[in-house]
Amino acid sequence: MAEIRILTPEQLEEREQKPKGRSGRRRSDERTRIIEEYKTALRDVQPGFGGDVNLGEDEEKRTVRQNLKAAAQELNMALEFRPIKDKSRIHFRVITTEQAEAKPKRGGRPRKNRAAE
Repeated sequence: MAEIRILTPEQLEEREQKPKGRSGRRRSDERTRIIEEYKTALRDVQPGFGGDVNLGEDEEKRTVRQNLKAAAQELNMALEFRPIKDKSRIHFRVITTEQAEAKPKRGGRPRKNRAAE
């Protein structure tokens, strides 16, 4: 049989309050260290600068790219990545956050136009 637990109004209010601080999964110490290194490398760049990343044998392009984006976001800047076929390199350009927000979102199914119906 199911167990029923009755809550007081105070308990309900406490449950519904949003958690303070960061929610979701915590970053691992290793990822935090890597992002800090990337932040150090990106600290003096301005929009218009660019960069090349040569990946190590044990690194994945996707993971390095995510860590670079996280580092740039923490420095209030955005990165634009250029597609290249070489799996051991990444090209990027530093852009302003306004430029990044102005770019159209990629993919997805277009919304239905209900006004026409």
